[in-house]
Amino acid sequence: MGERSCPLLPPLLLLALLWRPGLEKQGPCGRREVRPLIVGGVESSRGRWPWQALVRVRNVKTCGGSLLSRRWVLSAAHCFRRWIVQLGELTLRQSFWSLRAHRNRYRVKDIIVNPQARGKFHDIALLRLASSVTYSKYIQPVCVLSSTFMFLHRSDCWVTGWGVIHENMVPLPPPYRLREVQVTILNNSRCRELFALPFQRSSISFDMLCAGAENGSRDACHVSAHPMRKSYPPCPRPESRLRAPTSPHLDCTATLLPQPLCRLHPPALVGLTQASPQGDSGGPLVCELEGLWYQIGIVSWGVGCGRPNRPGVYTNVSLHFDWIRMLVSRNDMPRPDPSPALLFLTLPWAPGLLGPA
Repeated sequence: MGERSCPLLPPLLLLALLWRPGLEKQGPCGRREVRPLIVGGVESSRGRWPWQALVRVRNVKTCGGSLLSRRWVLSAAHCFRRWIVQLGELTLRQSFWSLRAHRNRYRVKDIIVNPQARGKFHDIALLRLASSVTYSKYIQPVCVLSSTFMFLHRSDCWVTGWGVIHENMVPLPPPYRLREVQVTILNNSRCRELFALPFQRSSISFDMLCAGAENGSRDACHVSAHPMRKSYPPCPRPESRLRAPTSPHLDCTATLLPQPLCRLHPPALVGLTQASPQGDSGGPLVCELEGLWYQIGIVSWGVGCGRPNRPGVYTNVSLHFDWIRMLVSRNDMPRPDPSPALLFLTLPWAPGLLGPA
């Protein structure tokens, strides 16, 4: 029998073949095993957002994050210095005696800030954990995509976090449970229009997206933008790679903690504050597609909290997809299970890929 060949492969099959073999070894992403009966409340329930991470420095919550794989967490670049990551929890403050909380606490080995990060621009960072995460019904990775056009104008996406609940810095009340809010994805032209200032360059860059409600009813809370009137030492410039255990600096936006304050550099960015360390910074903006959950944004910055015509501003994850994949795929980034349609389309060409009959 002669050899059978496959001179032309369909695009979907090519996509299936181009995935590195190691990427799917951790299983699928974006799945939820906990489905509560009450949906859309202010407080969430444990396991409803199983990729939600809590980033801490010296046992004080400062930022949110999301689990991408067993060794990688995604967050905002402006958040970081010395950190540990907490997974699988519903409340912000766990009991000292909680064995589960200690078991699901992971030390950070490396913090890799996007090399282009400056102030609120390219506000994205990856945390590599010192040990592998154990998945459970309460701890699962989220998916990421290289494009988010299919989520434009969706009104059923969600933001989660343990942030302040009012721009006057009203803290999260006991029992400090994770909160969730449903938001609408705005297009970039509308976003730029809402934040436009006369004779000034737009503060909305190509790698940002806006989400919320234009009437201000749904938003991730942020510190109000204001000029800093006191003189503080400059914040350290973001570096492309920071080793958490040896970094001497604390979060440069730690205005609520009894730690030294600093001013943002360059000074032109001072008037636009990042989220407070007690805010939702670094947390995920997620949308569902065909039963799987995808992270499309990272809580980054905003003006006030829940103000009309001032939606929250998020880092657009899809525009950093190649950077994420380059770092994470060296280890274990999961991917969604192939859909039945994809498997069906690959079957007719399978014999040609196997070589001689």
